[in-house]
Amino acid sequence: MGRMIVYGLVMAVLLARPADALDGKVSGRVVAVQPGRLVLEEQGPWNGPGTGMIRHTIELTPRTVVRLVRPTGQWDDNATPGYEVNAADTGDLSPGDFVTVMMGGPRQPAVSLDVMRADDAGGQALPRR
Repeated sequence: MGRMIVYGLVMAVLLARPADALDGKVSGRVVAVQPGRLVLEEQGPWNGPGTGMIRHTIELTPRTVVRLVRPTGQWDDNATPGYEVNAADTGDLSPGDFVTVMMGGPRQPAVSLDVMRADDAGGQALPRR
C-alpha cells in the first residue's frame, strides 16, 4: 500500500511539471503565436495517465533560429536528403504549423524551431484545423 502512494506521488509530480521546465526537443502543432511566445499542442502518451494532448507555452527570443523545412520528394544531397531548409522568422509562424522545438534547457527559451508545412508538390506534415 505504501508503494502505491509513493508511485502515485511520483507520477503526480512528473505530470504536474510546468511547461517552462521543458528540456530537449518537443514536437507538435502550433495552437497560437503570441508576442515572445508560442503555444504548442503535443500528443501525449497513448495510454495510461496523461493520455491525450498536452499544451506547452514556449518562450521565443530574437535569437531563436527558425527554419522552414519542406519536403522535395528528391534526394539531391546528403546534407538534407529529401528536404529543403530555408531561414524564416518567428513572425512567419501560424496556427496549424507542425514544429519541432529545441529547448535551451529547463526554464530557458527555445533555441531553434523547425517548421513543417504543405509544399507545392502536395507533401504535408499535418492537416490544419
